[in-house]
Amino acid sequence: MTWAKTKVDQDDPEAFLAEDEYRRRKPHPNYKNHIQIEKNIMKFGKKSSLKTFVIASGLIYHAGDSIFHHMLKAAWHNEEELVCYGEGANVLPTIHLDDLTNIIVEVVEFAPENKYLLAIDDSKNTLYDITKAISDGLGTGRVKKVAKEVALLNKALPQSDYDMLLVNLRLEPGHVKEMTFEWKYESGMIENLPALIQEYKDARGLSPLKIVLHGPPACGKTFYAQKLAGHYDIHYVELDAVVKDAVARLERRAAGDLLPNEDEDTIDGDKELLEEIKEAAKNNNGKYPDEYVQNFLKEKLRSMPCRNQGYILDGYPGTIEEAGIIFKPNEDDMKDDKPAVIDEVTGPEYVISLDVTDEFIKERMMNLPESATVDTRNSEEALLHRLESFRASNTDETTVLNYFDELEIHPFTIAVTSNDYEPVMEAITKFIGKPHNYGPTLEQLEEKKRIAEEMKAKEMAIAAEEQKKREKEEEERQVKAVAEWNVRMEEIRKQEQEVLEAQSVPLRNYLMKYVMPTLTSGLIEVCKVRPEDPIDYLAEFLFKHNSP
Repeated sequence: MTWAKTKVDQDDPEAFLAEDEYRRRKPHPNYKNHIQIEKNIMKFGKKSSLKTFVIASGLIYHAGDSIFHHMLKAAWHNEEELVCYGEGANVLPTIHLDDLTNIIVEVVEFAPENKYLLAIDDSKNTLYDITKAISDGLGTGRVKKVAKEVALLNKALPQSDYDMLLVNLRLEPGHVKEMTFEWKYESGMIENLPALIQEYKDARGLSPLKIVLHGPPACGKTFYAQKLAGHYDIHYVELDAVVKDAVARLERRAAGDLLPNEDEDTIDGDKELLEEIKEAAKNNNGKYPDEYVQNFLKEKLRSMPCRNQGYILDGYPGTIEEAGIIFKPNEDDMKDDKPAVIDEVTGPEYVISLDVTDEFIKERMMNLPESATVDTRNSEEALLHRLESFRASNTDETTVLNYFDELEIHPFTIAVTSNDYEPVMEAITKFIGKPHNYGPTLEQLEEKKRIAEEMKAKEMAIAAEEQKKREKEEEERQVKAVAEWNVRMEEIRKQEQEVLEAQSVPLRNYLMKYVMPTLTSGLIEVCKVRPEDPIDYLAEFLFKHNSP
C-alpha cells in the first residue's frame, strides 16, 4: 500500500513498476505513517551494525481469515452472486502466506544485498478475475459488479481490506525470483485455486455431509430427513422435487428466460431434451422414464451446494440397480489403474435405515386425517401395495443396504417403535457426529438470542396476563363471597328475629293478663299519692297486690 499512488509512465499506462523504483513510491493516504516507518528502518540499518530489511508483501491469502476469506465464505454458502466492487479491472499483487514466510526465512538466513524486497508472486490478476475464479470454483459462477461505495456498507469488510481490494498496482517481482526456496503458489492464486479451496476447507473442517435415508414407505422418512437437514444445515433432496425443478428449469430456458451468466449455446439442446422428456412421459402413462429421472438426480447431487454442504437423500435409491446407477462415477473421475466403484463426489458417507413394522405404519396412517390419505399414495390400498413391493425388494439378499455394506459404508439401522422422534434423532445424530460447517454466524446467534428474548418476553407477558386474570378472578370471587356472606348473615338475622318474636308471644300474653293490670294500678296510685320515694312505694304496692 506504500506504492498505491505511485505514478506510472503516462506513455505506457499498462507498464509494471520494478522493485528498484521503491524510492519514488507514493503511499495510499491511509499508509503515510507506514512508509515513514519503512524509511526510518532503512536509515537505521545504514547507521548501525544491525541489518535491516523491508519486505513489502502483496495481498496475503491463506486458509484463514485472509483478505479473500469473505469471498470464499460467501461462495461456500452458495450466495447467488459474488460481489465485485467497482469494475474490478484493478490489478492486485498477491502472495500466499507460506511463500511469504519462506521469503522472510531466507532473508534472515542469507541477508541479501537488497534491503527492500517485493514479496509477490508472478500473477497479474484483477479483482474481477479473482472473484470470478472463486465463484466458479466454489459457488454458482456468477459475479455482480456494484459501486465501490457499497463495500463501505459491508460490516464484515474492514477499512483496511477495502483500501487493499480497490488498489490498482502493476508490480514486478525482483530479488525473490532469485531465491532458492520452493514456491507453493508461485503462479498465483487463480492458477492454484483448487489447492487453495481444499486448504481452506481442511483448515475449517468444511466437508460435505452426505446421507442416504432408507426405510419402508410412510414410516416417517421425510420427517426425519427434513429434521436432519435442518440440524446439520445440509440440503434436503427428494426425487419428485428434483425432477419437478429440473423440468421447470428446462421449460424456463426453452422459453428464453436465462439467469445471469447462463450459457445461451445450450438452449437448443435444452429444448430438444424437454421435448424428448415430455414425449417419453406421454408414452409412459405420464411418468418420466427412469433414465431421465436418474440423470436429474445425479446432476443435483453433483451441484455445487451439495458438494459444499452435502445432502440427505430421502428414500432413494430403493434397489441395488438404482444405487449402482446413481453413484456410478463419471468417466473423467475414473483412473486407468484402478477404476472407482463409487463416485467420490456424490457417494454417501452415511446410510441410515429406519426399521419399522408394517403394523406400526398402518396404525400411523390410521391416525392421520382422512384428507391426508384418501386418493393419495397413502390410501389403504396404495399403501399395502407399496409395503408389499418394498418388502419384496428388501429381503436379506436383495436389499439395497447390501450395496453400501459391500463398499464399506455400513448402514446404521435404528428401530422406530413410537411417534416420539427425539430418541431416534438423538441416536442418529450421535452416530453421525457434529456438523461439518461454519456453525451459526454472529448475525444468526444474535437473531437466535433476539428470538429467545422475544419468546421469553412473550412468555412473561402471558404469565403476567394470566396472573392479572387470576388476581381479578380472585378479587371477583372474594367480592362475590362477601356478598353471599352478607346475604346469608342477613337471612340468619331475619330468622333469629322471627324465632325471638315467636318465642316472645306467650310471655307477652302472660304480662298482659297478670302483670300489666297490677302494674298499671300501682302507677296510677303513685301518681295520686306522690310519695317521696315512688320506686319504693310502687314496690310495696306490687308486693301487697301480688296475685298468688
